[in-house]
Amino acid sequence: MKNTKRFIAGMITLTMVSAMAPMNVFATENIKTLDANTSSNSTDVKYSVDPSYTVVIPASVTLSDTSTTNATISVDETAKPFKLAKGQKLSVKIANEDTNDFKVTNADDSLDYTVTAGSETLAKGSTAAEFSNDDKTDKTLTFSKMDASEAKYAGDYTGTLTFGISVEETATTIGIGTVFKIGETVDMGEYYYWNDKYQNEGSLFWNAKTATVEYFEADGTDGYMLYVKSNTMENLYVETTKTIYINVGDGHTVNDEPTGLVIVSGSGTQNSPFVLGAYYG
Repeated sequence: MKNTKRFIAGMITLTMVSAMAPMNVFATENIKTLDANTSSNSTDVKYSVDPSYTVVIPASVTLSDTSTTNATISVDETAKPFKLAKGQKLSVKIANEDTNDFKVTNADDSLDYTVTAGSETLAKGSTAAEFSNDDKTDKTLTFSKMDASEAKYAGDYTGTLTFGISVEETATTIGIGTVFKIGETVDMGEYYYWNDKYQNEGSLFWNAKTATVEYFEADGTDGYMLYVKSNTMENLYVETTKTIYINVGDGHTVNDEPTGLVIVSGSGTQNSPFVLGAYYG
């Protein structure tokens, strides 16, 4: 048996309603009608999938006075697939508990050790590993080399290191290369400045926190009118539709319909606003 422990989340569940279900399926609060004045109507269809994940941590680690010691945190999909909602990640952290003092003890003597993940030395509350639908690779923790000369006694020095897991929203990274596809709303986490090439080269367009590309419309032979619904700083939490002129991308014509826009330059600041281009991916 492997020397591991597991964090487990719920299995995917499927609820099915058959044609022979009880008649309260048609309760008045869950119906729509068709009648002489309503020739068509629609039924909303929904299927819910629960998140599922199993994370494996080492059950024990034996420290060494000759070298550092590596341990692995991994995802186990033997029983069920790893599955989170889009835009979420699973974070494995060092629990913020008094017992997590990074010490091993023998009677009245204690020795310190450190744990690193990549280049970061971990502390209480630090992230030891992160996993997502797109990144389920094993993560390595490195425990420091010990010094036997610092020990007061012979025998075993022991301690515990407690981990916790939580599902978190993935931070959105906005910058050159970020794509905004038609119909998808991007919450950028903060407000950025955009360049308005329709008004004139270099003028500021608007300061937006969210953006939804609604549609493109050809304008002449060398560009598009782009309609973007946004959440502006000037009108906090008020959605307004803006129009911006986007040049046709290299190797394309206005007959090639873009699928979105892409940030091609700038840093999103007032002095260096983002410049947008047509995206055809």
